[in-house]
Amino acid sequence: MIYAQGAVWWMGYGGGFYAFDGTIKQVPSLVQDYVFTTDGEAGENPGINYDASEIAYAYHNSLYNEVAWFYPTATSSQVNARVVYNFLEDTWAVGSLARTTYQDAITYALPTATQYSTTQTPTFPFINGITNTYGASRFWEHEIGYNEVDFQGNQTAITSYLLSGDYDISEQGLGGDGQLIMRVRRFVPDFKNLVGNAYITLYFRDYPANADSTPSTTPPSITGPFTITSSTTKVDTRVRGRQVSFKVENTGLNQNWRYGTLRLDIEAGGRR
Repeated sequence: MIYAQGAVWWMGYGGGFYAFDGTIKQVPSLVQDYVFTTDGEAGENPGINYDASEIAYAYHNSLYNEVAWFYPTATSSQVNARVVYNFLEDTWAVGSLARTTYQDAITYALPTATQYSTTQTPTFPFINGITNTYGASRFWEHEIGYNEVDFQGNQTAITSYLLSGDYDISEQGLGGDGQLIMRVRRFVPDFKNLVGNAYITLYFRDYPANADSTPSTTPPSITGPFTITSSTTKVDTRVRGRQVSFKVENTGLNQNWRYGTLRLDIEAGGRR
């Protein structure tokens, strides 16, 4: 558990997230199933390894108003994932990251963390006769730059994506949501900031039974990914479907973005 913003926050052993600020409250979470179960289409939920739950721990990132938890997934005996809650924006994020310990920006200006590996050999300082019998840890500084940079200067891209829920349309007098096929003629990228390239993909479904963006035998129609730069004004698509979802991501080095408002040029295209 961790203390932040006048409350104590923790993960429940039986699932769920909780806070105590004088009374115990369950914190609503859209990623609860992702963290606590291995259910989901095509095994998309990695879940938590309850047999190794004693090494899960909480931390506070005061620079970005976050409380978060590192934990081992169901197939791992070491910490390799995290779930993050921004208590001011009331948003959740999940990701893969191996950090054995974490210290908020208190002693140093930026957060610091360590990553333990059972197979690495310590390389600093140099010690004659050292082996990897007990593994080794790397020391990381967080919240700086756009890439992961190790002590030898090797850079690895920090990838991320944001995937919306399904959007559909209805028309007064024609029934409820999702009755109409829609045509999306174009979309207008709206980035508050964009460094390097970002990639946008649209997923279309004619029926709710069609799968989402994960692998499946009944996949949605996929348009994109489209490469977006700071000079991209619009992207023509001319596709149709009953439901549409929207994904923005980065995959390469020196890429960073913060998205603004979603703008789709949509018109009704008939009923089915």
